[in-house]
Amino acid sequence: MKNRLVLVVNRRSSGYALVEKKIIRYIDGLNLSEKQRQTYEIEPTNPLDNAKKMAKILQNNDIVLVAGGDGTAHIATNAIIISGKTGIKIKYTGFGNFNDYAHSFSRNHYKACIRALDEQQSKYSVKPLELSINGEFYRYIPLYATVGLTAEMAEIFEHPRIRGALKKTPGRNSRLALSLLAATRFYFNHRKEKDIHVEKIKINGESVRVNPKITDLVFMNGPRMARIMRSQANKKAPEKFGFAALDSGKIIKNLPFLVKGLFGFIPLKTAHEVEIILEKPQNLQIQIEGESTKLKNIKNISIRQIEQKIHIL
Repeated sequence: MKNRLVLVVNRRSSGYALVEKKIIRYIDGLNLSEKQRQTYEIEPTNPLDNAKKMAKILQNNDIVLVAGGDGTAHIATNAIIISGKTGIKIKYTGFGNFNDYAHSFSRNHYKACIRALDEQQSKYSVKPLELSINGEFYRYIPLYATVGLTAEMAEIFEHPRIRGALKKTPGRNSRLALSLLAATRFYFNHRKEKDIHVEKIKINGESVRVNPKITDLVFMNGPRMARIMRSQANKKAPEKFGFAALDSGKIIKNLPFLVKGLFGFIPLKTAHEVEIILEKPQNLQIQIEGESTKLKNIKNISIRQIEQKIHIL
C-alpha cells in the first residue's frame, strides 16, 4: 500500500470474531511495516473522547479502515474532522447490527473492502452536520440523529440484557428482528409519555410553524437510518440535509410517514441549518447513529452542515 493504513476496531463488539477472520487476517497477509500500519481500538469511554484520542494518531493522506458497527464508524469519522489532517480517505465495512455507514456508500462485503483498499479511489463524499447544544459544540453527525422518543428507544440496546441477547443471537437478520421487536415493545409502552416542549423552530434562519405536540426531532444527512428508514433529502440537494419535527405518539397520524420511510423515502424538509428553541430547559434523550445519551437542561439545539468533506472509498 502506498499510504498508511489505520484500522479501527472494537474488540468488545459482537462482530469482532468475524472482523478477525475476514479483515485482520487479510491485513496481516499484506506484511505491512510498522510505519505502514496503525490500529486504533475503541475504548470504553464516550464517543467524543475516543474521537479526540484517535485524531492524535492520524496523519495526512492516511487510509482509515473501519471494521465494526456504526458507533465505531461514527468515532472514526469524527476523529478525521477533529484531526485537521488533509487527504484522508475512509472505508466503512460493517460488522454491527444495522451497518448504516457501510450500506450507505457501497456494498457491505469484505471483498468490496479489499478491492477498495487496492484501488484507493474516493467514490463518495459527505459533508457532516455539526450539532451544538445550548450554544456549545457537541458532536459531528455524518449520517443521522434523533431527539426524543426514538432516541429513548435506541437506549434500550445499551441494556445488558438486550446486549447479551444480541451477542448470543446468530445471524445479522436475526439480530435485526430481535432489535425491532424490543424497539416496538418499548414504543407501545411509552409512546404517550415523551413530549418535547418546543417554543420556536428556525430553518435557515426563518421561523416555521410549530406543531402543538412534538415527540421527535429527526435530522438525516445520509440515505438511510437504522437500516430500514430511507431518505432522499440530500440526494436531491447534496448541500442540504433533511429535518422533521414529529408527533410519533399517534400511530394512525404517522402511518403515511412510516409507510413512505419503509417502502419509499421519508418526507423531510431540506435545510442548511436548523435551530430548535425549547419553552424551558428540558432533559432529553439524543441518539446519534445508534448511540443514545440523556442530556440535561437543554434549552437550545442547533445543527448545520459544515464545509469539510469526508472522502469515502
